[in-house]
Amino acid sequence: MRENSYSSIKQNYIPGMVMLLAGCVGFIAGLVPFCVALIQLWARVRKMETSFLFTWLDHGARVMGLSLEWVLLSSTAGMVLGIFLIWSGIGWIKNYRWAPVITFAYVTGAICINAVDLIIFFLLAKPCVIRDTMIILDLLAFSFPIVIVLWLFLFQPDVRMKN
Repeated sequence: MRENSYSSIKQNYIPGMVMLLAGCVGFIAGLVPFCVALIQLWARVRKMETSFLFTWLDHGARVMGLSLEWVLLSSTAGMVLGIFLIWSGIGWIKNYRWAPVITFAYVTGAICINAVDLIIFFLLAKPCVIRDTMIILDLLAFSFPIVIVLWLFLFQPDVRMKN
């Protein structure tokens, strides 16, 4: 169901577009390492040699001392979060009533997944430039759902809990 108020559509358009674009970036950022790790896992199971390109793309996980399986899990979670963010952005752009529900689902998942990623990077990954870069990117990814929650509670009065 849509709400036909022009002011609410205009008010939600820019945040919805930001969510949609961030979701596309997140989905692609998860898709690339997922495909590379999947090909390498398939090659490992088949006991085949991987080409130089796939070895080079996997170099970051190896330098940090993280397993191929962890790369698959983390990138899959990133793709799922990207899909939720795209879905949420479309809901806000078109002013659907289910947009806050999907947004809260994204926020909950993003905070949990990014917190686990940060813990893994801090505790298990070997210190290196790639690890530091991933920590910075995960901190940005961790702060994005917090900004969304602030936007929801400051600028979306219909989302707040009522007594």
